[in-house]
Amino acid sequence: MERTGIPNIFKYGTSELTQDAYFAWLFAWLEEEYEDPDSKKLQEVGISFLKKILGKDINSSKIIGRTKVYRQKFRIDVIISLKGLNTVIIIEDKIHGKDSVEKQEKYSSKILNCYKEINGFSNIRSKEQIQHAYIKTGLVDGEDLLLKKEPVNAPIINVEIISQILNGFQINNDIFNAYKDFIDEKVSKRKNCKKLIFDESKFDKLKTHEGQQLFFNYLIDNGLQSISDNKPYLKLGTSRGKPWAELWIVTHHKPDRKFEDAVFYRLEKRKYKSEMINYLSIRQYHRYDKESYSDFHSKKIRYKKLDHLVEKQLTKFSFNNSISPLSDNPKYFGSDFGAFILRDGQINIESFADELIRFNNSILDDVQKIIFT
Repeated sequence: MERTGIPNIFKYGTSELTQDAYFAWLFAWLEEEYEDPDSKKLQEVGISFLKKILGKDINSSKIIGRTKVYRQKFRIDVIISLKGLNTVIIIEDKIHGKDSVEKQEKYSSKILNCYKEINGFSNIRSKEQIQHAYIKTGLVDGEDLLLKKEPVNAPIINVEIISQILNGFQINNDIFNAYKDFIDEKVSKRKNCKKLIFDESKFDKLKTHEGQQLFFNYLIDNGLQSISDNKPYLKLGTSRGKPWAELWIVTHHKPDRKFEDAVFYRLEKRKYKSEMINYLSIRQYHRYDKESYSDFHSKKIRYKKLDHLVEKQLTKFSFNNSISPLSDNPKYFGSDFGAFILRDGQINIESFADELIRFNNSILDDVQKIIFT
């Protein structure tokens, strides 16, 4: 439980460098042997994180006193050299930022090429001895999840996992407890946001990234289907300072195109009939050669097919007055082929989400046929 009345340094030190420093500090307790109980507990915390990162049980005798921690070496956030396991862990630490597979591969190559410079890397000869880990205390989206796949295979340590590990220990250490309180407050705010959305239908929460992600995660967790690596792909971004979120349900990569064709839901705050409202659109992304008439024509044909499909299928579902006719929004012709206006008092968010899942799953096969032909 958070200690009241005590200023928390992590409330003010909110940069990723501060977070780097905390985890470097935490793992540094593994570099030496300690006798006092609190130091030993801090070592247990570090080993708990290592177990999560490596995905296996660890003999502490191979870790304590046989570990070396580096911060911002080779521009890598945190490096942990585990001499007893002949393993190096590369930790990328983010709050709201993003990372890429390409950058992580460069980090692996750097360590392999420069292992002689660092005492702790002397036995590292192959990429199989390098483990990546991605710590993120902000919102995790589909772009982040790409790091879990080949070739990086980085487990994602999110704020819930961090909270669970830290709360497994009672330690008399101000730095440890300050960060635990800071993380617990983040988790508490997310739980409260979820309660406001689904228990009280507070639509204003959908204008934040946190609320948007919670809404889309509800769809995923309750059976929304997709044709996108077997799981819907979530993207977060901003437009003119306003948060938006997208849930990609169909993706189709053409060999001669740089980007994928896609169908996705987009949740954002948008001006509609002189009113700013929560607007959930069903949108297509169709990349085409603007100088090619045939490409442009195929986009119009595809849009009309999708528009007709949604219009026909909507009559079978009870969305009430949350439906927006597309003819009122000609600016988005060619992209949005369905839209829902989400207003307080008109619908219950959870009921709407459940109906949206059924609607989505009913059109998915036909959407796939239209996109892939």
